[in-house]
Amino acid sequence: LDTGCEATTIYIYTRPTRAMASLGRRGGVLFLSRRLNDLTSSHRSTQSQTARRDKSAYGFGQQWTGALSRGADGLFVEEAPELKPDEIQQFGLRQEMVPLLGLEGDERVIDASAGWGHSVVVVQQNGSTKTKLKVCGRPHDFQTLLRLRRLPDVVQNFCIQHTMNDTLSPSIFQSIASYLVGENEVTQNEEAYRQYSNMPTLLELRLPFGECPALSGDCVPKRATDQNDESTDAGPLHRTFHNTIATSAGLTAVISNTGSLYTFGLNHRGQCGTGEFGPNVWRPTQVRGLGSIRSILDHGAPSDNLFKDFQKQQHPIVSVALGLQHGIALDSAGQVFCWGKGERGQLGLGRRFASEDNDAASQDVEEEPNQNRTFEYALKVAHFYDPTKSATKNDTYAPVLSEEDSRIRLVAAGMNFCFAVTESNLPYIWGKSILPNPNYSQDGLNVRTSPVQDSTYPRFVPGLPPGLR
Repeated sequence: LDTGCEATTIYIYTRPTRAMASLGRRGGVLFLSRRLNDLTSSHRSTQSQTARRDKSAYGFGQQWTGALSRGADGLFVEEAPELKPDEIQQFGLRQEMVPLLGLEGDERVIDASAGWGHSVVVVQQNGSTKTKLKVCGRPHDFQTLLRLRRLPDVVQNFCIQHTMNDTLSPSIFQSIASYLVGENEVTQNEEAYRQYSNMPTLLELRLPFGECPALSGDCVPKRATDQNDESTDAGPLHRTFHNTIATSAGLTAVISNTGSLYTFGLNHRGQCGTGEFGPNVWRPTQVRGLGSIRSILDHGAPSDNLFKDFQKQQHPIVSVALGLQHGIALDSAGQVFCWGKGERGQLGLGRRFASEDNDAASQDVEEEPNQNRTFEYALKVAHFYDPTKSATKNDTYAPVLSEEDSRIRLVAAGMNFCFAVTESNLPYIWGKSILPNPNYSQDGLNVRTSPVQDSTYPRFVPGLPPGLR
């Protein structure tokens, strides 16, 4: 079970197939194996109206975003509205689901994820090992979704109907609708905008260089850099892929079968990590900076910004997660990288001062220059302090874990924070409002003080039982 901002993810494992539900802010997707056809009576009633498909994607929620892939004519019909918990509990109602349309022939859904206004599925044809990435809804949209949601139904339907166009010469109605939802002529005149901004039915997006989406559980391929790179002394920690697709508010990340990490979507805050700021990254583009400092210095081309221009990857990426406007990735060697908005410590680039461990340590220390900055490329999260050691009076920073102990096993992202668990079984969290504020009091004298505060560096979370994996 995984929860986020008004979202829940449920994993149901069966033999020999797997089912997963990932519910986004404006809708959800669910893919089911044939063995789960009797999950609910409503599910059976839905299937009686639609041909069965082994391992298809099903969903429920608001259809006007297009995230349920019901086609242009299905945007204005609520076939499976989301039920509130009290409706399910008090009235015994069951959540209805509808199948996502757009699968071709004998395609079957292998993996799925739902963002705030779009859905992403990985499909595979029977008898083939090749996978495809398909997307529906509004994968490059966030603010427009919020504006549309606040409009009256009649105005909302008008805007949805007339903003879905693929012409360079919009009609007067299309111009009015675009004005109401805040779209502008610059993006409207882009061919990619007309092709990818509104997709009411699943559409295939191809990865560069003929690569295909990786599948969770598949073996991670070896790269030439893995065998020749001296910047990592230890061997690979991860030999299989973990979480290979992730979605957020107008943002998508996908790991290819070669271990390359690609993103597309909104990019005002550099949340795509492609080395540039801009309104949108329309097609899957590789994230930059995915290497340690030593590796980038050894293998990066001469440049004014080695990290920004580092287009290679030191090791294959095995897991990715997305927050609201930032991302986190894990490579096969156990290294963690973050990119995007970092104004509240979401990227974990700060360091723990020795003064936090020892009152006698020097307090006259300048802050890390990068700890609250936003980056349009990935940077390694390196400063995992050792909770078992204390700083001395002469230390500026708290002692950190050894390179072996700081290798990461699991990563996750919330709306404005990140989480990681080391191979030595130590959990760390960093980002916005994740720890108690020691200066806060409830006597009413400091009403402007928040009871919680941010952490710009990975902060150890005590309480996990030793030996628990």
